[in-house]
Amino acid sequence: MPTFAESSVPVDRIAKNGANPKAIVICKLWALTGCRRNEIAGLKWSEVDFENGVFRFEDTKTGKSIRPLPWSARLLLNKVQQSPESDYVFPAEDGEGFFQGTTKIWPDVKKLSGLDDITPHTLRHTIGSLAVSHGENLVMTGSLLGHANARSTAIYAHVQLEPMRRASERVAKRVAAAISGQFVPVSAPEMIAANDM
Repeated sequence: MPTFAESSVPVDRIAKNGANPKAIVICKLWALTGCRRNEIAGLKWSEVDFENGVFRFEDTKTGKSIRPLPWSARLLLNKVQQSPESDYVFPAEDGEGFFQGTTKIWPDVKKLSGLDDITPHTLRHTIGSLAVSHGENLVMTGSLLGHANARSTAIYAHVQLEPMRRASERVAKRVAAAISGQFVPVSAPEMIAANDM
C-alpha cells in the first residue's frame, strides 16, 4: 500500500465535485506544512508572516510557535480572500470562529488517494518522515513540526537508518578499496573538507 507521499490525491477532482474551497486549501496546507489540524483551520492573518516566510502561531499545543511557511503554502495563502469581518484566514460560514467543514471532504480524500487509514495527523507524520529521510536531523525536524521536546521527534529516528546505511556503504567502499590497494580518487568537496580541518 502506498504512503501518502507516494499517492496522488486528486484534490482538484474533489473541488470539482463541489467541495468547499476553504476545505480544499486547508487540506493542501496540512500536507505542505505538517502543521496540526487546528493550527491551519484556526489560522489567523496576524499569524501569517509573508515577509519572513513563517507562521507566528499565538497559541499551539506547545504554546507560541514560529514555523516555516514554505513557498508553495505562501502561494496558496496569497489566493485566499481576506474577510473584513474576521481575523481568521478560514472564517466560519455562519457565526463566529473558524471553518469546521473539512470533515465533509475527508472521506473523498481517503477514497481517491486509496489510503483508508489516512488522517490529517498522518500528513504531519509524512512531513516529519520526509524531512528525516532526506537528511534533516531530528532537531530540525522537531522545529519544522513545532515540537517542544526531542522525545516527540524521536519517533522519526527509525527513518534515519536508510541514509545512515547508505553513508556507511560509501565509507566502507572507500576503506575496502584502500585495504585492497586500489586507488580511490578523492572528490573536490572531500578535498576542501579535508583542507578545512
